Amino acid sequence: MSLPFTGLSVLDVTHVIAGAHAAYHFALLGADVLRVEPPGGDPLRARGGADAALAAAGLSTPFLAQAAGKRAIALDLRMPEGRNALLALATRADILIENYRPGALAALGLGADALRAANPRLIHCSISGYGGGEGPGDWRAYDHVIQAASGIMSMTGTEATGPLRAGPQIVDYATGSAAAFACAAALHRRAATGEGASISVSMLEVALGLCGAFVADHTATGALPGLRGQEAGSGSPLSGVFDTADGLLAIAASEAHQAARLFAALAIDDARFTDGAGRARHRVALRDAIATRLRDAPATAWETRLNTAGVPAARVRNLAEALALQAQTHRPFLRDATLPDGRALRLPGLPFTLDAAPAAPLTIPEKPIC
Repeated sequence: MSLPFTGLSVLDVTHVIAGAHAAYHFALLGADVLRVEPPGGDPLRARGGADAALAAAGLSTPFLAQAAGKRAIALDLRMPEGRNALLALATRADILIENYRPGALAALGLGADALRAANPRLIHCSISGYGGGEGPGDWRAYDHVIQAASGIMSMTGTEATGPLRAGPQIVDYATGSAAAFACAAALHRRAATGEGASISVSMLEVALGLCGAFVADHTATGALPGLRGQEAGSGSPLSGVFDTADGLLAIAASEAHQAARLFAALAIDDARFTDGAGRARHRVALRDAIATRLRDAPATAWETRLNTAGVPAARVRNLAEALALQAQTHRPFLRDATLPDGRALRLPGLPFTLDAAPAAPLTIPEKPIC
């Protein structure tokens, strides 16, 4: 069975993570994705990761995480030859994704209007920090900058730590997913109308979307969430992250049936906690009772016991442990690739399956020569 985007041509005129991650979705689903990099290659090729030799070879692991499965060329868009080459490529492409500073490509004659004039069926997707336009629209942005600007950092951390950025580049990756979805929506419309599209994706708006419940609460009441610490989104005293005998355990038991199962599993029988009003009134005592009981056994034991009882729970894992957990599901999330030196590599794939389509090994994009 063919992949859904087989035969589709995508130009990945991006750098670093968000835009490249958007195009990666299409590569994983069968599209022919061509990376258009500046002379010398995407700066991310030589940046980050624990393998310095790979980075020195222009194949850093942060780069490969969203560049595998693509081809690559280098074009100097400052030169007429480079601009003409990109324009020629765009006339034959279905989708072009770019994340240059707002107005930068338009100033070179390569903006959405010019490209779509040359190819009316082109779906042009522009990703920027703030969406372009007036005010902060043309400010430059990176993941942690948008985490700060969007309020995410103001909710992450404790009074002791103060605001913290989330560990992974959550805004970059969420923006890439949002852009891929927008392009897929435009493809669906084009199938009916024959028309291309101009898409503008704002990292700030993606980040605010990740804060959706808090945005709704603030616009309705004026309330601000503040630092959330280990508290769950529900605010329930039965949900959050707790200490055990040897590590941390996340528990979600906000619903009445989950609460009953948690109390049974922990052998907590206290009339003060029989209903939601009582649990709210005696919140501190309830949290203390749970914490005292959880310290009797290791996190792994409680994870098994609570899940068996129907209470969502997971011990706090490191990345290696998390990958081992995913492997137990036997889902084809990790994708195989081979580095130029022959070493095997496994890269993140798609977080969904589609008709159990076979996953072919991913190719590695060599550093392009201008």
